[in-house]
Amino acid sequence: MKRPFIILQAILLLSLWSCNHQDPLVVSNEVLKERIAEKLSDLEISTIQDPVAYLPYYNVMQQLEEKTRKIFSSLSDSNDQDIDLQVLRSDIDDYFNELRFIYDSILWTGKYNDRFGNYLAGMDDKDLVKNKETVIQQVRLSKLFVFNDLERAVHKNDLQFNNVFTVVVPEKTVLRRGETFESKIYIAGYDSTRLPMVILDRGDSLISKNTAQILREQDKLTRLPFTGGTATFRTRCSKTGKHSYSGLILLVNNSGKVVRLPFRGEYTVIK
Repeated sequence: MKRPFIILQAILLLSLWSCNHQDPLVVSNEVLKERIAEKLSDLEISTIQDPVAYLPYYNVMQQLEEKTRKIFSSLSDSNDQDIDLQVLRSDIDDYFNELRFIYDSILWTGKYNDRFGNYLAGMDDKDLVKNKETVIQQVRLSKLFVFNDLERAVHKNDLQFNNVFTVVVPEKTVLRRGETFESKIYIAGYDSTRLPMVILDRGDSLISKNTAQILREQDKLTRLPFTGGTATFRTRCSKTGKHSYSGLILLVNNSGKVVRLPFRGEYTVIK
């Protein structure tokens, strides 16, 4: 007679534990939304209090937030038949590519977990629309993981930004064919007596190369002009569509260490 009672006790204890220790993989969308909002609010406060440590982190999450809004905007149409499946898939791919960029270029110790992106990649386009809540959940879960990893990196000082940070400011992001696109890459917090090397990535896979390799090949690479704490990227818009640019900044910080600062941006060319 004791056995059923013991089993019942175990079930009750497990239920109580579950209430206080929610598995992040089964948390509702509303709870995820609240957690992310709390983290964004905390991040804004931390950035105001300590911009040197937190502004790069804040910029990264703002870019990710913008790509999240695009996905949710694509899913917001009340009539599923009006949702552009090609745009939705493109927005999802852009979002998870941004995640990979964060882990490959900014975090030293974090490891990108592709399970969320792979899950959505395996879904048919029409299934994405049928399962809106699942798509939203996967995106929010992946963002929550990034938040946690970046927070740990900031606290451990493992970010590649070490008392310096970059801010990419394009003149405009939608241009007509024939116009010239221009973007400023601002570098703040660096030692002005040690000028940085700003390199545009033209398919050179700069992120995957170590610093020694880049220095050996620097004569073959495209360097951007740098004056007054600002590098300038300028290009003629000859082809319509969405375009992206990226690069790497190498500089020596006050501790004598080489700091690698990635940058990237996007623009669209119309007729």
